[in-house]
Amino acid sequence: MKYQLLALICLITCPFHLKAQGENNMWTFGFEDNTVINFNGSAPIVSVLPSVAGGNTSHWAGAVCYPNGQLRFFVRLKYNFGTTPEYYVFDALGNPIEGSDLNTDAGMLDFSMPVIIPRPGNADQYYIFHCKDDGLNYSLLDMSLNGGSGAMVSSERNVALTPPGSVFTRLITGIKSCDGSWLVIRSQTTNEFYSYHIKASGIDTQKITSIVGNFPLLDYTFGGFFKASPDGSMLATTNWAGVEWYDFEQCSGVVKNARVLDTTGNPPLYPGAAFFLPTFGHFTGVCFSPDNSKLYVTKNQFINYEVAPGELYQFDLSQPGLTNIINSKALIMTNLPAYGADISGSCYQVTPNPLGEIKAGPDGHLYIDNGSFNCRDTANVPPGFNPAPGFHAIDAPNNPGLSCLPVFNRIVIPNGREFYSSGYAVSYLSNQIVIAHPNIDTIQGTTYYRTACFTDSLLLLADTSGHCLKWDNSGTEGRRMVYTPGRYYVHYFKNCKYITDTFKVTFEKAPTLTINSHSCPERPSGNILLSNGSDTGTFRAIWKDGAGSVIKDHFSSVTDMLNGLPAGNYSVEIKTASGCDTVLHTQLIEYPSVQLTISPRDTIIRYGDSIILHASGAFLYTWSPTSPLDTATKSNPTARPLYPTLFTVLGIDQNGCTGNGMINIDIDYSMPDMAPNAFSPNGDGLNDIFRIEGIRFQKLNRFSVYNRYGQQIFSTMDPAKGWDGNHNGKPCDPGIYYYLIELAYPNSKTKVLKGDVTLIR
Repeated sequence: MKYQLLALICLITCPFHLKAQGENNMWTFGFEDNTVINFNGSAPIVSVLPSVAGGNTSHWAGAVCYPNGQLRFFVRLKYNFGTTPEYYVFDALGNPIEGSDLNTDAGMLDFSMPVIIPRPGNADQYYIFHCKDDGLNYSLLDMSLNGGSGAMVSSERNVALTPPGSVFTRLITGIKSCDGSWLVIRSQTTNEFYSYHIKASGIDTQKITSIVGNFPLLDYTFGGFFKASPDGSMLATTNWAGVEWYDFEQCSGVVKNARVLDTTGNPPLYPGAAFFLPTFGHFTGVCFSPDNSKLYVTKNQFINYEVAPGELYQFDLSQPGLTNIINSKALIMTNLPAYGADISGSCYQVTPNPLGEIKAGPDGHLYIDNGSFNCRDTANVPPGFNPAPGFHAIDAPNNPGLSCLPVFNRIVIPNGREFYSSGYAVSYLSNQIVIAHPNIDTIQGTTYYRTACFTDSLLLLADTSGHCLKWDNSGTEGRRMVYTPGRYYVHYFKNCKYITDTFKVTFEKAPTLTINSHSCPERPSGNILLSNGSDTGTFRAIWKDGAGSVIKDHFSSVTDMLNGLPAGNYSVEIKTASGCDTVLHTQLIEYPSVQLTISPRDTIIRYGDSIILHASGAFLYTWSPTSPLDTATKSNPTARPLYPTLFTVLGIDQNGCTGNGMINIDIDYSMPDMAPNAFSPNGDGLNDIFRIEGIRFQKLNRFSVYNRYGQQIFSTMDPAKGWDGNHNGKPCDPGIYYYLIELAYPNSKTKVLKGDVTLIR
């Protein structure tokens, strides 16, 4: 009674000594009377809860404090084999709260600690989760009702969330989320977890199902617990077969990524198997360090039906990779033996002793149930033994290995008070009160500038350390392929902030090298065109030949070109202002030679005659000189040279390559010219005129006729004219006359004809 009185005096008169955020400052136990661990002082002390009507014995309990640590109400579930309603929720003075005759059996087959979660946004309401026949129920407590004494809300009382026989009521925990809290429980019919979201608007009774777990379903039925990390991002279970570690999405309630950290090596479990195996082990307690970096587990073994000393292990979750985490397993503590009582009540020495549940204290330390009975006064317990039921401590749980500072029996339960665990390593400590996270911060995240370099697609990668990713196209994967420029958005939760990252995407179109022409044999004529692909912007183009020598290095826009290249290998490195960089390669080959055929061979034509020139083997032709030709651009022009001429032809094939040919045409200037030796100007139309016959291209420089006295009687320079036998309009006498003719030829040579002609009448 002295402990009850001490607790009541402190609770009622000393609130100014209590700590803030002290909702978990009172720890209760299962299968005990009213013992409580009180963390409101400088060090935890053993105290008592107020006495309640009907006796103090309960099976499972939980206490809820104000933020300053002062007790507000507590829950004490127990077996109820009768029909008379029993109350299970009590105010700080031990008075039953109206309507708290909850539908529960306190876990007949699978013990059921109550889970209490404050309703987000309402400081007076609490959801109490309780189980019956392995089915999950909840009820809503409102401490503002009944004049401030509290009452259950009738419309949300004994609400079934899962049917009987569906869940492991031991594997249940509350977790803070980014928007309220979650209640997570393990299914006992399928390899699943069920998550229920508790928000300011109430409980979302539509469960989130996570199919996850590496062990056979029956292995979860024996020996373990289920805990969440302080930041709500991880979960862990211990069971018959081993230790399992999970990730938890606070935004969606999804349990995922189950990883096995350790195994017991037990055979597959079947109902009742553990009670008949001479040797087996199982993991029991589990707890994360305050900074979420370490995981602690307790392991107990039965060897030849005897209990072996319990062991406490640490796993360093901050190690890179699962293998390193598994290999970080460190033995922190091996339990001390204790004294127990035999059937007669006499004390006897218990050499081995198991370790029980682990729980994080509000003081930042971890506490481990020492698994002991209370048989004798602690003053008479020799060194090296656990003096009584109590708790070992880890004073620096964030530190690796033995630097975590393990301490034996930091808390000892006084003689006459004990809680159910001893020898079975099952403490049934009250579940942690989960404090809802404040409202979600919505923030603008990072703006990323991404350029698709010379490709038609770009992979965007979201921050995969976040959760519940959602792109602006409703995609939920951590990566997204995009094909057009623009802005893309991804939303996700991280550290309980709703973040939106922006991707500003541009596309650099792929550059191309085009060979406009290869090289001709007679001259370097290769032409390479570089098209940048983008419509705007400049780029740097570094051209190199096959030997790696730089041909050209300059900035250009849209296109660039190299001309007059010989056959060979070439490359160009392209660097854009956006940071894209690539190298393109190409090869120039040599076209075949133009095989030009011409005719005739060198020849001579008479002055004034024409000749057809022929060329073949090309696509286009150009002849020179052009003036003697009827056309200079066909394969068979007609030539009429008036002097010796060398004709050349340039043939161009379809590739632009050229071939040359020549034809030499000489001129025969010999021409018929003849003067008659007699004429008769009698008007009969025959030989009436004395003229030079055969003049066509010659030039008449002189044509004179003389009488026998040397007197000139006719003269002309017109080759079309001649002497008609008259002189000064009068007929000349018949007889012999003399002529002098000088002809000029096209080749600039002259010819003189002299002779006589007879005038006949």
